[in-house]
Amino acid sequence: MTTTERSNAVIERIPIGRRIQEILDEKGAAYLVGFFANRIHFPPQRLLAILHGNLEPSQEDLQQIAKGLGISVARLLQEDLVDEIEHLHELLTTKGDSEASIALAERIAERSLGATERADAYNWVGRAYYAAGKLQEAHDALLRSYRVYETIPTAYQDSERMFRFTRNLSITFGMLLDFNGMAEIVKRAESFTWNDPLKEGATYLTSAVVQSELGHHEEAKRLFLLALTAYREAGNQEYIARVQFNIGQVEYLTENYQNAADYLESSLQDLSPETSYHLDAVEALVKTRIQLRDLDAALQLIQTYEPSLRQRPKELAYLYLFHAYTANDLKRLEDVLAMDIVERDWKTRGYLYLMKHYSELGDSLAVMRYFQLYLQTDTTSSSFEDLFQRRD
Repeated sequence: MTTTERSNAVIERIPIGRRIQEILDEKGAAYLVGFFANRIHFPPQRLLAILHGNLEPSQEDLQQIAKGLGISVARLLQEDLVDEIEHLHELLTTKGDSEASIALAERIAERSLGATERADAYNWVGRAYYAAGKLQEAHDALLRSYRVYETIPTAYQDSERMFRFTRNLSITFGMLLDFNGMAEIVKRAESFTWNDPLKEGATYLTSAVVQSELGHHEEAKRLFLLALTAYREAGNQEYIARVQFNIGQVEYLTENYQNAADYLESSLQDLSPETSYHLDAVEALVKTRIQLRDLDAALQLIQTYEPSLRQRPKELAYLYLFHAYTANDLKRLEDVLAMDIVERDWKTRGYLYLMKHYSELGDSLAVMRYFQLYLQTDTTSSSFEDLFQRRD
């Protein structure tokens, strides 16, 4: 692999005309194209042709333009930072010295010129801080990258970088639980023309998750359906199933239980058993079947997937308890409460529930039996005698 091939694998080069224009824009009004061309004695029409990508500049053109900008040709062509960026990439991919990564990324950012190169540089800074476990600093750098770049996609139709910056920033927004901030950036991404159904689907999916977290369920469902359309166009069955799972969850939250069951059934058929989504879908479908009072189907699901659900003992216990409680099967509820996977707090509250139920029926023997079980599970730290000692 040549040096150029190696650097191109790490550095996404900026087209030279765009690169020159961005540096001119950054330098301000004194560097408007006409003024700049006159100042460096460069043919204005030739400069415009280079800026618009209609003419490849000669070496002499590059030298004259770089001199006028007060930089080297290597800086103009981004060749002077190749070694540093390759080294930074290596540090991040091999989880090398995190402090060295941050320092190197900051030095690269200080030398960057133009909106796109600055955005790329602050994205590297964000990644370096993230790798070092410094979430707030990573978020601040990624947000700066996004803000520097946000005017560029419209001018140059460069949605690839925007997708990357939005994706990275949405991760830190999510980890900081700032869903309002996250909603702002993903909402803007919805308006882009991605020319890639996978990226379009990912954008809508992220936006839908944010709206769901904010409690905007109808808007979330609309966006999930748009994501579903995009993933179907891409033919990505795994992500189709994941989106169907999410729609099922929203339908459950809005108490459209039959719709929820339909989507969850479809998702469960196609979700890979190796992913966490598979068991999530099982749990969601069991709860939905219980809400529909389709108790036999719910119990069959629990029993079918019990070997896998035992990876999640708390969730398995909850499903059994929810099923027995909804079925009003008190004998079954007692059997479930006796299971090792049921947490002590659930046992205590469950036995209190049974005591109250049989007390209302006047069955003193049952009340005493459950009272004995309650005493075995009660974890109250203070006894009646303790209260007198505290008083003294």
